[in-house]
Amino acid sequence: MESGQGAAGGTSDFEMARDFLDTIIDSLQAEGVQARAVRFDEVTLTAGTSTYNMDAEVIDVIGDAMYIPAGQTVSAADGETIVSPIDRESWQTISSKSSEGTPTMYWANKQPAQIQIRLWPIPDEAGTIRFQVHQLFTDALDGQYTVELRQYWTNYLIWALAHHLAMAKALPMNRVQWLFTHSQLQKERARAYSNQNTNNLMVVSHETGWR
Repeated sequence: MESGQGAAGGTSDFEMARDFLDTIIDSLQAEGVQARAVRFDEVTLTAGTSTYNMDAEVIDVIGDAMYIPAGQTVSAADGETIVSPIDRESWQTISSKSSEGTPTMYWANKQPAQIQIRLWPIPDEAGTIRFQVHQLFTDALDGQYTVELRQYWTNYLIWALAHHLAMAKALPMNRVQWLFTHSQLQKERARAYSNQNTNNLMVVSHETGWR
């Protein structure tokens, strides 16, 4: 059905486009770009417990976490400790998994339903760990809500959606390919702008008599 006919009795172009848009946004979240919503999650620990489940909308835990001792103010603690991420193999080969103390490492076990955090050593007090997490965007299937992406992603979404619709409508391949190429260009521009900006430091290296 054409989009102007509405959705009664079948799926309209409009609904199909919404499905495509939702798919495009979901795929962005799996590409490791800063399009994903990043937030801090503060997890309250229980002494003697090493495993904690993150919220269902969390799709990844990134970078170093920070441990705040029990009794400290979470937003203004004195003496936070870095908790570094490790991979599954590193966690698997820890020989003394019963060790207790201040956690210094975590493994984000990406279960199908939700991410499970495993800490080492096992916490010996009810402190708090502040994690950096990526959360899922809201579905784009409801026209009442705005897409949860900053304005500089708009051009990419337009051209990527045009590419998907062109494929669905079996338009000539040269047009489909042109739309795809243009959408990728817009994606790279948006990705470059969304990356965290830090000051660059130039380093010059040269041969010496000692090296």
